[in-house]
Parts: sequence; structure tokens; C-alpha cells
Amino acid sequence: AVWFLSLGVLTRWTIVAHHVCHGGFDKCDTGGRYHRFTFGVGSVYRRCVDWLDWMLVEAWNVEHNQLHHYSLGEDSDPDLVERNLDNLRQMPALLAPVKYLVIAFLTVTWKWFYYAPNTFKVLSLNRMRREADPRLDKLSTQLQEDPCVVGDWHFLLGPSSLFFSNVEFFVRVLGPFFTTRFLLLPAAAAAA
Repeated sequence: AVWFLSLGVLTRWTIVAHHVCHGGFDKCDTGGRYHRFTFGVGSVYRRCVDWLDWMLVEAWNVEHNQLHHYSLGEDSDPDLVERNLDNLRQMPALLAPVKYLVIAFLTVTWKWFYYAPNTFKVLSLNRMRREADPRLDKLSTQLQEDPCVVGDWHFLLGPSSLFFSNVEFFVRVLGPFFTTRFLLLPAAAAAA
């Protein structure tokens, strides 16, 4: 059953949400549910019904549609693996087993460990730019472009606390998916 849940989440993202968020159904759906500007955004209910995943739909829209696709393979691409894993790539060959362990960890945790905080950081930066937030002037380009992962902000202070609070991140971004998939669904299954 867990494999089917995982497959459902994956296909909902790669087959439905990815294409909807790129505007692939904008002209097909006259009701507006599968429109790139309304799909999964606006409320927790809309997110749960349309596309419940580790990341916010609107955060993914900014990170993927605006930054990734407009700077594919360049240094400003937030998904540039070569840059994001540079520390790992620079490790000496002697530490190859450590590299493989890190890659194994990232393979099974990347969505909540890397993608959720990074997309939320990008959304926060986007909001700061639109609102002309004075804190933005204090943030270096490097800090704005560096990847953000769970643990970067040491749960109290650090780079990510400049972009969002821990409470906001865990309640708004990770909370709905974690609560439904790891608390409510198992509780319902146990009660059945």
C-alpha cells in the first residue's frame, strides 16, 4: 500500500501538477480548476485537493517556472546539481563511501530535505522583492542563490531565518503533507 501511495504522489506531481503549473491545461479547462494560477493555491483545502506534496505549489511555480526554466544550466538556476553538490564533488576520492551514503540519503529525502525549503526560500525572496523589503538589500547575491536545506538555519538562527521562520516553514509547507500522510492516514487505516 505504501508503494501505491508513493506512486500516486509521484504521478500527481509529474503527470498532472507539472503540466498544469506550466499552463498546459489553461485553455482546456473552462472551470479554472486546472489553471496554472489557481491550481493548488489559495488555501490548505485547495492544496490538499489539487496537489498535496512536500512543497507549496506557489513556491514551486516561482522556483521551477521562473528561475529554473529561465536560467537552465546557468549559475542562477536553483536546480543546478553541479553547484548545489559542489562540496560533495570536491571531497577527496578516499571519502567515496561517504559520498555514496550522502547520495543515498538525498535520493530518498530530497523533496522535504532540499526542495521544500529551497522553493519556499525562493518564494520568500520573490515576495520580499515585490514588497521592496529593506532586508533584501542586506542579503548578498551568493546568499540569495545558495541552496537552502532543512537544518541550514540551525532551527533558531542562520541564513534561512532571514527568509522565513521555522514555524512558518514547518506549519505551512511540511505540515499539511506530513499530517495527512503520516498521522491521519495511518490513524484511519488503524481504525478500519
